[in-house]
Amino acid sequence: MLIWPEYITLEKWIGNLQETYPNEFLPILQNREKWQEWATIAVSSGVFTQVGVPLPQGQKSWQEWAKLFYRTMIVQPNFGIR
Repeated sequence: MLIWPEYITLEKWIGNLQETYPNEFLPILQNREKWQEWATIAVSSGVFTQVGVPLPQGQKSWQEWAKLFYRTMIVQPNFGIR
C-alpha cells in the first residue's frame, strides 16, 4: 500500500515503494543526498512514466516530490499496480 510521505524516513518510504511496486524494479538508494537522482531514475520508466509521475527537479525536499508522486498514483486504478 502506498504511504503518504510524512512522518517517515526517505529510506522507509522507498522501501514501501519497492514492496508496493515489485514489478518496477526500483533502484536501491545508495546516498540519501542523491534522492533526486534516484527519483529521476525511478520514474523514468514503467508505470510511473505511463501515468505521468513528475520528475523531482524543482522540488525543495524529497517529501514535496513524494507528495506529488502519491497524488499522481493515488488516482490510478489499483494505484497503478500491475
